[in-house]
Amino acid sequence: MSLSINVKGPSDLKLAITVPEGSTVAELKGLITQANADFPADRQRLIYSGRVLKDEELCSKYGLSNGHTIHLVS
Repeated sequence: MSLSINVKGPSDLKLAITVPEGSTVAELKGLITQANADFPADRQRLIYSGRVLKDEELCSKYGLSNGHTIHLVS
């Protein structure tokens, strides 16, 4: 199973990313880089519900669900 989440970034960037269940935040960052090479994973900060997502944590820890939006700051 997987999650479909939206990523909003600078300059009106909007991405729809599908993340396999059980993925870490670091893996999510890699998928964002694949979708838009302007944002290398090591320069991304992801924010969800006012919290900065930590690379080593599972996406599920933050309560992400289908259709939720994460904010990308680089």
